[in-house]
Amino acid sequence: MTINTNWQGRRCIIHIEQEMNIYTAASLKEPLLAPLSKSRELVLNLNHVSDMDTSGVQLLLLMHREAIRQHVALHILEMSAAVREVLSLYGLLSWFTHGENATSFTAGVRP
Repeated sequence: MTINTNWQGRRCIIHIEQEMNIYTAASLKEPLLAPLSKSRELVLNLNHVSDMDTSGVQLLLLMHREAIRQHVALHILEMSAAVREVLSLYGLLSWFTHGENATSFTAGVRP
């Protein structure tokens, strides 16, 4: 598992450099959700995610729900072609992106 976490104050940037699928979802859940309780902003870089399936999408939706619940701004900075393809297949690409080329979304903001 390759997850790199970089803290800049209360802003956490997470780079995921592996698959987000049924085989890795359980091991990704804790490292991705844990920073939410300590941050105001969580940024995901998914540019190096080589494979994503329904389990990976469910993990992103869980993170989105928890970010709203905990009032944390959640952004997807970049997406790999694999991530884009799966989100598009499920009709969620526009839900996770804004603008023509932007690959970010925001959920909640901690006061």
